[in-house]
Amino acid sequence: MSAPRRRSALVFLVLLALAPGPVAADPLWREPLWLYPPGADAPFPALLTLPPGWLLGDAAVLVLPEGPEPGPFHHRVVEAMLAADAAVLELNPEAARGAMPGLPAVVPAVLRPVLAAAFLALRRDAGAGLMVAIGLGPAGEVALRAAEDSAEGVLPPLLSAAAALGGFGPARFQAGAAPPAAEQWPLRARLFCTLLAGLEGGAEARRRCEEVLLAPPAPLLAAWEP
Repeated sequence: MSAPRRRSALVFLVLLALAPGPVAADPLWREPLWLYPPGADAPFPALLTLPPGWLLGDAAVLVLPEGPEPGPFHHRVVEAMLAADAAVLELNPEAARGAMPGLPAVVPAVLRPVLAAAFLALRRDAGAGLMVAIGLGPAGEVALRAAEDSAEGVLPPLLSAAAALGGFGPARFQAGAAPPAAEQWPLRARLFCTLLAGLEGGAEARRRCEEVLLAPPAPLLAAWEP
């Protein structure tokens, strides 16, 4: 009786040794993306984070910080976008230096002058497809204005939508430049609104988001020129 039990135990141990161990999650890829705003004296370091499996042409989210020190809500937003398989570009020199020590301390007076450089860098250097922006706290107004400027041709027509979160009032939304039909914007806009509603505002925020982002796009008023 004991011999079969020993053989069974031996077989179990052999199978256990041969079984594959737990597969580690693919790490996030982080790197500084250098932006060169027109008229700037020095390049502006932004932090680009790519989720596992991100491919050229996939979506990207610009996150405009609420201040020099990213807080818990900032990290929640970034984590939610990465979990949705979007690349995240944080327009925050502090975040870039935190991930990549040794970067120079370059802090622009305002964020808006670097937005055009950010859009172009995401498209040309990172290979991003659909782009949206999220402004946190006081930066929310900058994000909304960027989407409006992108729709009007004041900025490169690459930003499809923006949201303002973490402010004193309810979440706000702004449609940007109409993306190509191949981007399946109605479907992806609803997914974006669902993500935003999970971060702030719930069902009511989702309703308002879809109402704004799925409205017929306005005609382009001007062609952007670098």
